[in-house]
Amino acid sequence: VNELNLKNLSKRYKLYIPFIAISILSLYIFMHFTTRVQPFSGLSRFFHFLMDIEIFTVFYLKNLIYPYGLNPMYNIKGLYLSFLILSICVFLLIIFSLIITWKRAKDIFYFIIWLIIALVPYTHFILPVTYVAADRYIYVASLSFCFFLSLIITGLYNFREKRIYKIISVSFFILITIWYMTLTVSQNRIWKNSMVLWTYVTELDPEYKDNGLSLHFMGNVYFKSSDMENAIKYYEKALSYDEKNGNLIFSLGIACMAKGDYNKAIDYLEKAKKIDPSNFSIYNNLALIYSKKKLYDKAAEEYKKSLEFNPEQPDVKENLNMLLKSEK
Repeated sequence: VNELNLKNLSKRYKLYIPFIAISILSLYIFMHFTTRVQPFSGLSRFFHFLMDIEIFTVFYLKNLIYPYGLNPMYNIKGLYLSFLILSICVFLLIIFSLIITWKRAKDIFYFIIWLIIALVPYTHFILPVTYVAADRYIYVASLSFCFFLSLIITGLYNFREKRIYKIISVSFFILITIWYMTLTVSQNRIWKNSMVLWTYVTELDPEYKDNGLSLHFMGNVYFKSSDMENAIKYYEKALSYDEKNGNLIFSLGIACMAKGDYNKAIDYLEKAKKIDPSNFSIYNNLALIYSKKKLYDKAAEEYKKSLEFNPEQPDVKENLNMLLKSEK
C-alpha cells in the first residue's frame, strides 16, 4: 500500500511541476516588471500585516458581496481601529474554516484557498504594491466567490429533493442575477469615457490625496480636448497635493505653452528640469518656446542638451542645424 501511495504521489508531483513553474515565473515577472510602491513607509511589517487582514476581510469581502460605490482610486489611509477587531475575528474564522473543510468539504476548501491565493500577491506584508487597495486586485478572487454562490444555489436546489427548496433556489438565483446586472449597468455608466470617470472620482472623495493623481488625469482629459483653461485649472489643483511631481509640472508647462502663455510655460518647464534633468522632452519644448520668442541662442542650447541625453532624435538635429545656419 505504501509503495502504491508513493507511486501515486510521484505521478501527481510530475503533474504539478508545470503549474509550480508557471507560478514562480509569474511571481518573478510580477516582482520585477511592475511598479511597486510602499504605501506607508517607516511602518513595521506587523502593521502591514494587520492592514492586510483589515483590507482582505472588511474591504475586499464587502466588495465581493456588495459591490456598490466602487472607485478606481480608494482613499485608504491606514488601519481603522473600529474595524480591526471585526477583521481579526473574520480572518480567524476563515482560517478555522480552512481546517474544518480540508477533509469534510473539499469544494468549500477549494473556494477559500482560491480566494486567499488570488489575493496574496497584492498584500503589503509580503511585497508592497502600488495602491493600498484596488478593485482590479480581486478580479481573479471574484471567480472563487462566484463558485461559492453556485455551491449555495445548487445545494439549496437539491436539498431534500423538495419543491419548495427548488423554488427558493431559483428565486434566489434570479434575484442575485438581477442585482449584479443592475450594479454592472450602473458601474458601466461611470466608465462611459474619461471625462465621466474622473469627474466621478474627483467628486466622490474631495479629501483624496494620492498625489493628486485623479486631478492630474482630469487635467489630461481637458488637455486632450484642447480645453487648456480647465486643463491648467486641474493641473494646478493636483500640484497642491504634490508640489514635487515632475510629470505634473511638465504637463502644466505644456498646457501653458499650448495656451500661448510662454513665460509661465518656461517657469514650469524649468522647475520640471530641476526635478528630472534627464527628460529630453523638457529641453525640446523649451527650445520650441525660445524659438517662438525668437531667442535662437537659448533654443539652440536647449536642443544641444536634449541631444546629450538622447542623441537619436533626427527632428531635433534638423531643427538645431536650421538654427545654427540662421545664426550665420
